[in-house]
Amino acid sequence: MTRIFTTILGWWCTAQLPSVSVTTINAPIVAATLEIFKTVSKELLPSPAKSHYTFNLRDLAKVIQGVMSVDPKVIDGADDVFRVWVHECKRIFQDRLIDNTDQDWFHKMQGECANKHFKKPMDKIMGDGADGNGLLLYGDFILDSKKAEAEYENRKYQPVASMDLATSIIKEFMEDYNQISKSPMELVLFGYVVEHICRLDRVFRQPAGHALLVGVGGSGRQSLTRLAAFISDFAIFSIEITKNYGTEAWFDDLKTVFTKAGSEDKRMVFLFTDSQIVMESQLEDVNNILNTGSVPNLFAADEVMGILDAVSTKARAAGRGLTPTDTFEFFIDQCRKNMHVVLCMSPI
Repeated sequence: MTRIFTTILGWWCTAQLPSVSVTTINAPIVAATLEIFKTVSKELLPSPAKSHYTFNLRDLAKVIQGVMSVDPKVIDGADDVFRVWVHECKRIFQDRLIDNTDQDWFHKMQGECANKHFKKPMDKIMGDGADGNGLLLYGDFILDSKKAEAEYENRKYQPVASMDLATSIIKEFMEDYNQISKSPMELVLFGYVVEHICRLDRVFRQPAGHALLVGVGGSGRQSLTRLAAFISDFAIFSIEITKNYGTEAWFDDLKTVFTKAGSEDKRMVFLFTDSQIVMESQLEDVNNILNTGSVPNLFAADEVMGILDAVSTKARAAGRGLTPTDTFEFFIDQCRKNMHVVLCMSPI
């Protein structure tokens, strides 16, 4: 694993950061990430109350992916790369922890790991942060201290300079959202809301990035998801439960979101809440979407032919689509790239 990730990260450093020594950041970041992953996997074991404490190599890869997604223009030295690493580890691992005890343990362990591999205290690496107390926030919705107006593909993942700036920018986006939405929102934008918006914005940036939001009803899970999707220029899709909602209606809804994401190449956020669960099979289908990006036997044979016709041109342009199977796999890859699932669950 060390060889794989040092090769990938080393290539990025060489291509994107010519002014920063590759040896200074490459091996230390990979070694620190591996140590974090191994320690978390060993110490934070799943339990009935913490059944989601499961970690795999995808978490390891997402840390490296997150580091490489930052805008090279904001990197002036090794400390800037280390700071991104601290932030990405917190998003991948610490955000999954459900109580202050585990979060404090992770913060302390990460600090020891950073001191060991980077030879610097973590508080020096983190600096003042967005709130003056070391809070690290990154996002792509701010550019030159103004609201990012660029197309989604041209946005840059950069550190958020201050909480006040982020709050004012998000407020501008919320005002824009309210002008076009049939259900306007009047949210109070305090610090925790801004943090969640930044977290969701980061998830939507990553291919196959999904989120689980846990909170009681009325805590703002759906509202923040809708606002974050609007900020990130994604369309929201959510099912509507009716009295006779069943498997056929569920499959029709899934076909709609898959078609938009795969055939029409639209960026989609599939918002699914615990109150919308009326059949156990829905959870199995959502699990398949999260793991493989598809639902078995979702499309009938004639619908598959329609999909192949719709994406064949794009598939060939991408060097794919030599066979019907390969063309359909291209469609699924498009769905994985464009569709992000946000599950809103209640602990009660």
